Amino acid sequence: MLLTTTMTASPTTKYGYTNSPEHFEQARKWLTMCREDHKLCNGIGNTQLELPTRLLYVSGGKDWKPGTQPEIIKLVQTNQTKSCLEYLAFSHCWGPPSEMQFRLLARNIDSCCEGIDFSLLSQNMQDAITATLSLGFSYIWIDSLCIIQRDDAEDADHEVSRKDWVAEAKKMGSVYAGAVCTVASTGSSSSSGGCFHERSRANLEPCKIGVSSSTALSPGWIYARSDDVFDFERNVDLAPLNSRGWVMQERLLSRRVLHFGAGAMYWECGGRSASELNPHGYTYKRYPEDFKDNYSPEMSGYINTRADVARAEREGRGFTWASEEMRRRRPPPVMIDPDAAPGSQAVWRHKRGFWKNILKIDEASWADDDGDMRDGDRAGFRAAFERLRGDKHSVEAAAGEDATQVVGRDSFSQVWYDVVEPYSRGKLTAPADKLIALKGIEDEVARATRFTYLWGVWKERLLTDLLWFAIEGPGRRLLDEHGVPVAPTWSWASIEGAVALDLLPENSRRDIERKETLVTIADVDSETDSPQKATVDINGPLLSISAPAYDGIAWHIEIGQTGYASARVFPDVVTPDICQMAGLACLSFFVLDREKNDIAIRSPREDIQGLVLRLVARGRGNGTVQDVYERVGYFTTSYVARSHDSRKARQTLKNAEVKTLRLTGWSGL
Repeated sequence: MLLTTTMTASPTTKYGYTNSPEHFEQARKWLTMCREDHKLCNGIGNTQLELPTRLLYVSGGKDWKPGTQPEIIKLVQTNQTKSCLEYLAFSHCWGPPSEMQFRLLARNIDSCCEGIDFSLLSQNMQDAITATLSLGFSYIWIDSLCIIQRDDAEDADHEVSRKDWVAEAKKMGSVYAGAVCTVASTGSSSSSGGCFHERSRANLEPCKIGVSSSTALSPGWIYARSDDVFDFERNVDLAPLNSRGWVMQERLLSRRVLHFGAGAMYWECGGRSASELNPHGYTYKRYPEDFKDNYSPEMSGYINTRADVARAEREGRGFTWASEEMRRRRPPPVMIDPDAAPGSQAVWRHKRGFWKNILKIDEASWADDDGDMRDGDRAGFRAAFERLRGDKHSVEAAAGEDATQVVGRDSFSQVWYDVVEPYSRGKLTAPADKLIALKGIEDEVARATRFTYLWGVWKERLLTDLLWFAIEGPGRRLLDEHGVPVAPTWSWASIEGAVALDLLPENSRRDIERKETLVTIADVDSETDSPQKATVDINGPLLSISAPAYDGIAWHIEIGQTGYASARVFPDVVTPDICQMAGLACLSFFVLDREKNDIAIRSPREDIQGLVLRLVARGRGNGTVQDVYERVGYFTTSYVARSHDSRKARQTLKNAEVKTLRLTGWSGL
């Protein structure tokens, strides 16, 4: 077989760098369409907006060109400006301290108000200012130039910078929500990387591939192009910038984000995502069947006649090189099977990532996007966030919920963890920032629902919120610089590692039903600001168990005298003595009815989920002080053999003695 390739001309990709006039023309089109047509994006959710304390004012002057010194760059105090000015925000990776060439300090704040030399700024900052002027704006907020930074050369200024940081960090959500658009240096991992990059022509332009062989009557042709479905995930979601924990908040609270990726420019807002390859945009979809009329992904097939080739060229078509099977495959279970071989686990992660972040090319008008992001059929963490700050999950709505609304696809806890899971994968330089970097999102959800926030979970949904688990293996306990935990051990924020919730059906079109709730919350200490003192009193069936066993792939426990693994255990962290740990018990929370993902097996499947706890202190005999336990992990009876013995194990869990216990924030053991 002989393959020949020809690159076709493409008017949208013939420009080498992402700072061309044509790029900014496209960016202005996206911005204009969003501002004119997207009611959701033009609102600000529940955020109480106030101008940032400081902004950068930039003016190019009469003969300014991109990349050259603007006429004016200076810091302004917004209390001395008009209150309705429009500004951009900037999201970027700082990289190592050595690359931060210039930043705002207590000792240079006066000079910054007089003027800033463009040449002193990092490449990221220079490009952000170029983008600001090219988009037609005069103000931009850049964290390192608008918040006083720590000055290692002046010990006396440390307290000044600390107080300024504390004050400004509380406003971070308002800063990004109030910006007209956030410019993001998405493809760069440091301040020297810059926003603008040269692109590979081969990655962007449709490629005509000729195929011939000795048995073919005539040569065949196919068109191939970079896979559109994976493009946004690969070059935005998984880009260097979005590996930072702080960026999740910046990205979600921003009404619009203009991403400068390593290979292309992208748009993201509450109604749509778009790219240079598909400037009209994508929408997030949840189900495989939503893709039946979509041309990405699809098997392009062979174009066997010259007429076919000519027609394809006239239409400007580019086909993705992807299998039809990819479109038909069903979403995998939410939780990985620990007994699966490593290769199967890798396939699970790939499939799950695909369906959680799936994008569909959308040819409809942007005006049709109004309010769609809160539709239950929209996927992705941005859609989840919009649903959380809608009115469906308010205190009043929660009062009338039935059993099917507490768990399942659209339950508050599942939607909340659709935001928490990607955030938990992000990296933070300071462990103490684990919850601080989420505060803007927390404030938004709290205003919408009037729920009470407790260390990363919600008091009104505590039973379901406590059932998080380490989805990709045990994490590491997060301690601050003083050796103190950053969150109670019953909170997902207490560990470093990816976390998730398993209250979803195994099939995307069906739901999961709560058959029985086995526990109640007796009391919660919601006033303390100390993770060690944050306690939860719970009443429920508590069953003593032996230490979990590890078979090289998964952790399991035996329930009763079944003689086999009755439940899977997902430890939060692994300690050297976990296999010999004494005083362990299972506290069962819910009995759930699941439906299998396999279309041929439709019978419900009962599952019990709960927590694995360790006894750390005995209560008094008079009952005034309960036994004190600490969370060790999460268990589920799913993924075990369906037999009489498994049913017996579940019955043993349900019939265990009901006790009231205290879940401690941290035992220190």
